[in-house]
Amino acid sequence: MAADGFVDLAVNGTLMRGLALNKHLTDIQARFVREAWTVPEYRLWSIDDRYPAMVRTTTGHVTSVHVEVWSLPLAGLARVLLREPPGLTVGKILLDTGEEVLGVLGEPALVEGHREITEHGGWREYLAANPSASLVAESLVEEASQAIAAASAEPVATTIPSESHPQGDRS
Repeated sequence: MAADGFVDLAVNGTLMRGLALNKHLTDIQARFVREAWTVPEYRLWSIDDRYPAMVRTTTGHVTSVHVEVWSLPLAGLARVLLREPPGLTVGKILLDTGEEVLGVLGEPALVEGHREITEHGGWREYLAANPSASLVAESLVEEASQAIAAASAEPVATTIPSESHPQGDRS
């Protein structure tokens, strides 16, 4: 956690500058920090050409993945994560500089049966090489605009209910 109330987050897909869901970052006053690359320990999949999922692994063809590092207000981090598709999560990502930052990762189950795009080295690079995928990804802009309008009409919960788990204490 940064002392100024901000945290760095590495993004590798539709949250990147100029792409469909970048507004989710700019709406919370996130600041673009820099472009970066992961260490060569990641694989990348296209989830129906709508967004990517990056998984860290030591097996198969691995590569460095192109990411953008953004500085987010801590309070805005939850808002961004709640808007991510199911199967995407936040974990620690190791950059090629040796720095470890929070980043968007895909759960291994999410990528099962989807097209691996590791050889492209990044989502933006994959879209540039596949015009039909780019059209699918661009269709997210309209969907995202509608979702943002709907979400702004409903308050986002920022606290966890204090009631206990229905199946008892899980600690």
